[in-house]
Amino acid sequence: MNTPRTLNKLIHASGNDTLDRLLLRGKQLLQIEHRVLACLDIEAATHCRLLNLRDGELILGVDSPAWSSRLRYQIPSLLDCARRLEGLAGLKAIQLKLLPKSEIPLTPPRENMQMSRESALTLQSCAQHISHPPLRVALEALAARRKQDGDEKKS
Repeated sequence: MNTPRTLNKLIHASGNDTLDRLLLRGKQLLQIEHRVLACLDIEAATHCRLLNLRDGELILGVDSPAWSSRLRYQIPSLLDCARRLEGLAGLKAIQLKLLPKSEIPLTPPRENMQMSRESALTLQSCAQHISHPPLRVALEALAARRKQDGDEKKS
């Protein structure tokens, strides 16, 4: 009877050609993705991912119809740039596919933005002139966040 094995042992077991090929293919596609997306400006690159490369066609997944439309105009220059990369000289076409909403967002999470001192003072000033108590409290709380963020950065 077979004994259970950990996933790590299954992945790294010798003689497992299928898994070895899949891991190698995944690594190759990741390397190609980094090189191809470097052909795009940073903003555009954060909205697409390499889905596959097969039969001389590069398939990029895009996170929104707006970016798909925008990138469609960049395909000729992207194709020229990609053909200059090692191993992609024979590239025939680039296809864009819209990723379903259920996919993980492509854009990296943004760092918390800092509120300027002037903005905090403006919010505090507005709060003093608001007659609606819940709105006044909300504006004061927002202005107070600047002080808390500033205090945390000093420590």
